[in-house]
Amino acid sequence: MESGILTPALALQARIDAVTNSSRNLHLYDSLGFLSNDVETESVSKTAEYSYDARCKA
Repeated sequence: MESGILTPALALQARIDAVTNSSRNLHLYDSLGFLSNDVETESVSKTAEYSYDARCKA
């Protein structure tokens, strides 16, 4: 970000980076289509969030 200016391209890249962050167990969501509660806390809300993110990204 140059001189504190957020351009549309930088905003898009930041959103893509947030959605594809591997620390969020997205690999499990991608393979199963949901997050299991034995693997992830708050699995229902995170599954809803990830599905919303995927729809926005599409």
